[in-house]
Amino acid sequence: MICRVCEIQDPREIWNEFSNTLNQLGSHKDELYVYGQDKNFFDRLVIASGLSPEEWGKANVHQNKLYSEGLVFESLLNQLDEMECPMLLIKGETDWVSSNNQVQRFLEGKGQKSYVFIEKSGHFPRFERNDVYVNEIRRFVSDL
Repeated sequence: MICRVCEIQDPREIWNEFSNTLNQLGSHKDELYVYGQDKNFFDRLVIASGLSPEEWGKANVHQNKLYSEGLVFESLLNQLDEMECPMLLIKGETDWVSSNNQVQRFLEGKGQKSYVFIEKSGHFPRFERNDVYVNEIRRFVSDL
């Protein structure tokens, strides 16, 4: 049996299937995004932020507007070559959000591009490996 998701071509349908799958995972969904043992660190960051649940809920309103508007589903990879400013792409070791194909396309294009792969981090290297993340940004900016 072929995976239904593997047959889907429409980005909106892929997103809907992905969202349904994440919802089915419940609290285990963080295991997809976080490298280390502490899979719930982001929940503590939310609580420590001082923002109310209503304020955090505004992010969902914003996301829903982006999804209904639709441009978020269009690839911007072909526009990379039009960018004239230096670019930095940072990817965590187990971050599946940026695919290898996307990273390769980023690196193949024109312009001054830097790529940093941060080991022992997932989708949130700015939290999981903050020291490395900050040092890489400093290095990138100082090399300009």
